[in-house]
Amino acid sequence: MVRIALILFAILSSAVLMAAILQSVEVRHEGGRYHLVSESYLSAPIEEVFKVLVDYEQFEKISSIFTDAGYMDPDSNGDPVVYTTIRGCVLFFCKSFHRIERLELSPPFFIRATVLPEQSDFLYSVSEWELESRNGGTFIKYSMEMEPDFWVPPVIGPWAIKMRLERDARPALDRLESAAQENTTVSTAP
Repeated sequence: MVRIALILFAILSSAVLMAAILQSVEVRHEGGRYHLVSESYLSAPIEEVFKVLVDYEQFEKISSIFTDAGYMDPDSNGDPVVYTTIRGCVLFFCKSFHRIERLELSPPFFIRATVLPEQSDFLYSVSEWELESRNGGTFIKYSMEMEPDFWVPPVIGPWAIKMRLERDARPALDRLESAAQENTTVSTAP
């Protein structure tokens, strides 16, 4: 019985140690734009985390806010172009919105997604993922500056966005970490 308890403890302890960690989230509203910065740590190699982050065909599996996502034809410079449809709610205000973005990639360390406003529900939006290899895992600094082309309650907007992000980010980070770990397992299988 003691042996079974020790085995269960070891399994549960390793699962906790391998859980993705959302270290911080900051959201502010300034000059009509929302500024968001989050930091997290995943127990997965940087190369595999990068692959999952640029696999737009799988975004719906990572986060429930995405209802559709994928690649489009590259732009005239050959840069990748992606689309996402996102369903979001801030308190009682719910909306689906669309983004068409041009990607700039520096594998496996950096991703920038710049919205094409004439094709999106945003007047402005730039998202950046900075990845750094740490202790066998990956540290991610995510930042976004956006100006939506739809109304968001200004008084409660930043607070509600932060609460929603903190709630939704944790399971999304766990799924991202799991997908990256699965990629590692597949790529190292004999």
